[in-house]
Amino acid sequence: MPDDTLDKIQINQLALLNENIPRGLLLNIVIGTAFSLVMLLQSSRLVVFSWLSLLYVTSMLRFVLHKYYLPPASGRRVTGTTRYHYALASAMAGTVWGIAVFLFKPSSLGEMIPIALTLAGVMAGGISVLSYLMASYAAFAVPITLSLIVGFLTINHPSAQALGIMLIVYIIACLYFGRAFNSVLTESLRLKFRNDELLRELRREKDVADQANMEKSRFLAAASHDLRQPLHALSLLFESLKSSDPDHSRQSLYGKIDLSLDTLSSLFNNLLDISKLDAGAVEVNIEDFNICEVASVAMNEQEPEAKRKNIFIRGHCSDVVVRSDRLFLERIIRNLLSNAVRYTHHGGVLVSCRVRNDHVRLQVWDTGIGIEKEEKSAVFCEFYQLHNTHRDRNQGLGLGLSIVKRLCDLLDHPLSLESRPGSGTVVTVLIPKGDPSSTTATENPAAYMPWNLQDRHILVVDDDIEILQATSRLLSGWGCIVSTAASSSDAMDIIRTDPKSIDIILSDLRLVGDENGIETLNTICNYLDDNVPAILITGDTDPERIRLAQKSGYKLLHKPLKPVQLRTALHQVLVARTATWSDNSYLTGNIDALGSV
Repeated sequence: MPDDTLDKIQINQLALLNENIPRGLLLNIVIGTAFSLVMLLQSSRLVVFSWLSLLYVTSMLRFVLHKYYLPPASGRRVTGTTRYHYALASAMAGTVWGIAVFLFKPSSLGEMIPIALTLAGVMAGGISVLSYLMASYAAFAVPITLSLIVGFLTINHPSAQALGIMLIVYIIACLYFGRAFNSVLTESLRLKFRNDELLRELRREKDVADQANMEKSRFLAAASHDLRQPLHALSLLFESLKSSDPDHSRQSLYGKIDLSLDTLSSLFNNLLDISKLDAGAVEVNIEDFNICEVASVAMNEQEPEAKRKNIFIRGHCSDVVVRSDRLFLERIIRNLLSNAVRYTHHGGVLVSCRVRNDHVRLQVWDTGIGIEKEEKSAVFCEFYQLHNTHRDRNQGLGLGLSIVKRLCDLLDHPLSLESRPGSGTVVTVLIPKGDPSSTTATENPAAYMPWNLQDRHILVVDDDIEILQATSRLLSGWGCIVSTAASSSDAMDIIRTDPKSIDIILSDLRLVGDENGIETLNTICNYLDDNVPAILITGDTDPERIRLAQKSGYKLLHKPLKPVQLRTALHQVLVARTATWSDNSYLTGNIDALGSV
C-alpha cells in the first residue's frame, strides 16, 4: 500500500463511519427539534428558531460533505489527512450543540438541567455513530462538554458547581466507552483481514497443488503413452508367437509370460480408469436389472483366489432389481470384493443386498484386518494402500477403492465404510430400486457375429514401426489382408490405389508430428464417402485427449490391448456396418467402458 494512504483497517473504519453518518444526522434533527420545543418554554422564539436553523443547515452540510466530498463515500483517494477532515466535520456538529448553552443563557439550575440532559444524551448517542474513528468522536464530544462546564460554572449555585466538575468524569467515561467500541471494531477488522490473507494463502497453495497435480497428470500421460507402446507391441507379438509355436513343452512358460503381461496391463488400465473418470470421458447407461446377476459374475471371478487363501465367499442376494449402470456397478462390486479378499486371511467375505424403502443396500462384509479410524477416508485416495509399505506389485497400485469412490459419485450412489481393526470391514453402497417390469436380459453379442476374419482387408495406421509389424503379424495370422501406413499421407496413398477394398481401418490416436488418428480417419471417410468401419487405438491417459477421442464417434480401444479385445472390436464394427446392434456390450474386457473392467 502507498505511504500516503491509510492502512486497510482505518479505511474500513472510515467506510463504516460514512455509512452511519446519515443515521446520526437524522437523530440529530429529531432530537434537536424536540429540544427546541422544550426551549420555547424558557427562551425567545427568535433564539430557538435561529439555533434550530443552524442545526438544520450544519446537518445538511455534513450530509453533502460525507456523501460527495469526503472519502471513501465519494470514491476519492484516502490520505493521511482524511481523518482530520472527518474530525473537523464532527467538531462543527459538536460546536452547534455547545452553542445552545450560550444562546439559551440558562440563569438557574432548573433552566440548565434540560439543556444538560439533552446534550449529555447526544454525547452518549454519538458513541455508536462516531466511535469508528476516535478523533471524530472526540471532536464532537469535547465542544459540548466544555460548553456545559462553562454553563454550570456561571450559575451561582453549589450544586451547579459540582455538576460542572462531574462533567469531566462523564466525558472521560464517554471517551473510554468510545475507545472500547473502537478497539473491538479494530480487532474484528484485523481478524477479518488476517482471515482474508490466510484464505488467499490457502488459495495460492491450492493453485500450487492443482498445478502440481496437472504436471503429474501430464507426466503420467506422457510416460504412460511411451510405456504402453512397447507393451502393446509385446502383447501382440507374444500372441502371434504363442499361436504359431507347436512345441507344447513351452506352454507353461507362455502361461507365466501371459500372467505377467496381464498384471502389467491391469496396472496400466487402473491408471487409465482414473484418468477417464477425472476427465468425465465415460457415459452412464442407466437401466433396470437384477443385481444378483451382476454380483454373481464378480463373486465367481474372485472364487479361485478365495479358495487359494482358504476363505469363503458367500452371497445373500434375493432377486432385487436396481436402477444403475450394469457395467459400472459390476466394477464397483468387483473392486470391493477384490479388496476384501486381498485383506482377509481367515473367515471370509459376504455380499448382501437388502431393500430399504426406495433403495437397495449393497454391502460387502469381510473378516479381514480392518481399518484404523483415522485411515477410513484415506483408503479412497489414489495410490493409498494399507500394509504395503514395500509396494508389492501383486497388491496392485492402490487404485481399486479410488475407482469405486469415483464411480459411486458418478452414479450418485452414496458410499460409506465401517471398520474395526482386527475384526473386519463393511462397505455399503445405496442403489436406487428399479422397476422389475423394465428389466432386459443381457444379450450375447457373439450370437450375431461372423467370427471369421478370413480375407478381410484391414488398413493399420501407426507411426510406431514395431507396433505396425506386430499388428500386421497378428492380423495376418487371423487370415486378414493387412496394409500398413506410418502417416496420414501413406494411408491416403493406399486408399487411392484401391478405395473399395478396405474393410476396416485401425489408427493410433497419436501419429507423427501434429497428425492424429481422428483427423486421419475423418479424411479417409470423407474421401471414400462411405461408412467404413474404423477403430481408434490409444495409449494416452491425458483426460483431454481421452475426452476428444470419446467425442470423435469412433470406437476407442486402449493400449496395451489384448488380442481377444482387438478381435472382438473388429467383429463389432463389422456387424455394426450391416446390422443394428447396441454397442453397449457385456463382453470380456469391456472395451467401451472402463479399460480394466
